[in-house]
Amino acid sequence: MSIEFLSGIVAVCGVCIAAVNVIVEVLKAFWLKAEASRPLAVFITAEFIAFFVVGAYCVLQGAKFDFMIGMGAFFGGFFVAYGAMFGYDKLYGEMLERLEEAFKQ
Repeated sequence: MSIEFLSGIVAVCGVCIAAVNVIVEVLKAFWLKAEASRPLAVFITAEFIAFFVVGAYCVLQGAKFDFMIGMGAFFGGFFVAYGAMFGYDKLYGEMLERLEEAFKQ
């Protein structure tokens, strides 16, 4: 993978996290009255956005949306939800910590 591709993925994740935060704040103002339902709303919104973005990428590139790409979108939705719930900085801190542990072994 090239650095341009990876930086593009990071940028898309950042935009998705911002979109999830905005959508959930609007939902919270009109629909979500209990604070306990916010993490579920963040997760569901993040998954919808992740599948939408990956589906749009597949359509634009002419790629086939198969099982593995769908699983990648699903797990990408976890990253977006984590970033939206706990913050972008904490997401990257956790990812870098895990990568450092993996490369030590």
